Amino acid sequence: MGVVSALCVLFALMSALGTIWSLMLVFFLSLILAHVMGNSLGTKLCSRPSRQASPLVAQLGNLESFEVAGPRRLAEHSGLNRATIAMTLGGAIVGGAVGGTGLAATYPGASAGAVALGIISSAVLGGFFGFTASTFFSVARAALREALSEPTMRHPAAPAPR
Repeated sequence: MGVVSALCVLFALMSALGTIWSLMLVFFLSLILAHVMGNSLGTKLCSRPSRQASPLVAQLGNLESFEVAGPRRLAEHSGLNRATIAMTLGGAIVGGAVGGTGLAATYPGASAGAVALGIISSAVLGGFFGFTASTFFSVARAALREALSEPTMRHPAAPAPR
C-alpha cells in the first residue's frame, strides 16, 4: 500500500512538473537507486569471509605453464595512416555535398550564410563519421590479426618446452 501511495504521489508530481522536469526527476531517482544498489552489493562482497577459486581455475591446475602472448601492436601508440586520412576527408566532402544539398533543398528560402553553415556542419559530421569508421575497421583488423597469430612468449616461471 505504501509503494502504491508513493507512486501516486510521484506520478502526480510528474504531471504537474511537465515532461522535461519529469525526465530529470526520473533520472535523478534512478541515480539514487543505482547508488543504493551498488553500495549494497559492495558491502555484501566485502563482507564475504573468504574467496574460493572458481571451478574453472581448479580444473586448469597450474596456470604458470600456459603460454602467454608478449606485448603486441595494439598496446603501442601509432599515428594516423593514409586510409584514415583519406576516409576522413572523403567523409567530409560527401557529408558536405549531400548534407548541404539536402539542407538547401529542405529550406529553399535560406540565406547564403545559413546554407554555408549547413554545408560546414554536414562536412564536420561526415568527416567525424569517416574517421570513426576507418579507425574502427583499422583497430578491428589489427585485433583480428593478433588474435589469429601464435603466442610468442612463455610465462617466465614456466618450464621450457621439451
